[in-house]
Amino acid sequence: MWMSTNAANAVNINDKIQTGIPGFDEILMGGLEKGWAYLLRGKPGTGKTIFGLQYLMDGVTRGEKVAYISFDETKKEVELQAKSFGWDISNPDFYFVDKVHEIDILSSELSFLDYDSVKEIKNFIKSITELDALKDAKRVFIDGIGVLRDVVRHVSIYRRIVSSIVNFLNRNGSTTLISEELVDEYKGGGRSKSSCEWGVYF
Repeated sequence: MWMSTNAANAVNINDKIQTGIPGFDEILMGGLEKGWAYLLRGKPGTGKTIFGLQYLMDGVTRGEKVAYISFDETKKEVELQAKSFGWDISNPDFYFVDKVHEIDILSSELSFLDYDSVKEIKNFIKSITELDALKDAKRVFIDGIGVLRDVVRHVSIYRRIVSSIVNFLNRNGSTTLISEELVDEYKGGGRSKSSCEWGVYF
């Protein structure tokens, strides 16, 4: 898991936001730092989506506006997972943004993002930063952002896209979780690495 480094180092309980995940807030001495972005890394099936869902649902119980941006699963799939835990994402404070169709080869007009497609890259970033769902959102969960690796020519473009989105959310005052699957660093080597390398590991 990674977190952005553009916030103060001082720990103040008033600057914390509780996740609602038993035991986790105690480890972090009260929760996550408000206004920071955190990267959840792990292999498929390790609970990244459920972690993010629980974080958002805790916000809903506190009357906060929350936003779920999905690059990996449709709203129906997320609803089924939420229901298995007794969570209802139809709450008016819960905003779901389906970006899956924009990545899907069969339904999307998005071509491979390259250095020559600066306009397309900027338009893609704006398609997120200009979302009404993010306005005044206290908590944001971006699920499966690693899917973007498949539509960029170079990993540096992917990192800059993610960095631009993170910087916007930080300025917006949102406390954000971003999930990304681990990818193999070396073929056959068994090692894994995140292609998002901003932040401090903890």
